[in-house]
Amino acid sequence: MRGRIFLPNDVPKDEDAQKDVIAVVVKEDSSDAKLATKLGANYVGDKKLIEQIVEGAINPTKLLCHPDQLPLLIRNSTVAKALGQKGLIPSEKRGTVSSDIAKLIQDAKGALDWSLDSKTGLVKADIAKVGMGLREIEQNVMAIVDVVGDIAHGGSGALRAYKSGRPLKRVGVKKVTVTVTGGPQITVL
Repeated sequence: MRGRIFLPNDVPKDEDAQKDVIAVVVKEDSSDAKLATKLGANYVGDKKLIEQIVEGAINPTKLLCHPDQLPLLIRNSTVAKALGQKGLIPSEKRGTVSSDIAKLIQDAKGALDWSLDSKTGLVKADIAKVGMGLREIEQNVMAIVDVVGDIAHGGSGALRAYKSGRPLKRVGVKKVTVTVTGGPQITVL
């Protein structure tokens, strides 16, 4: 499982933290390409950009795509495999494929991408900084718990079980632990 969430309270990034590197796959000489460059995308292009990402010459943290260019990414098995290993395959479900390039870039800059470690079942996400208030931290924790829980319940056959009268499967978030680097863990839920 993976997704993108907009937290109710913005978490400022450290100055030395890795900044998002955004690559946008659109037709190279189109108005969308010019718009993406103007809005601050680090890399913009089509086939050449995809080749550079696959070769490792460019390492974006987020890959956005216009729907017209999506077949370039998913029909070529070599490209799809390379992007999949890096966790960069764009999809409409995750909000990384759209014909509205301006909205894509703005959303990518302000969103928190999270993913589930399938081996441990852990979702790791930066949801707060030390100087934030308790209420702000609580709101951010509950926002991510709600999103992960909704996705987990939607994929568990919950609706089918509900309609048949059987009890719902209870999967999803079982425990929330907050920690700081080098500090103790505190269980909050």
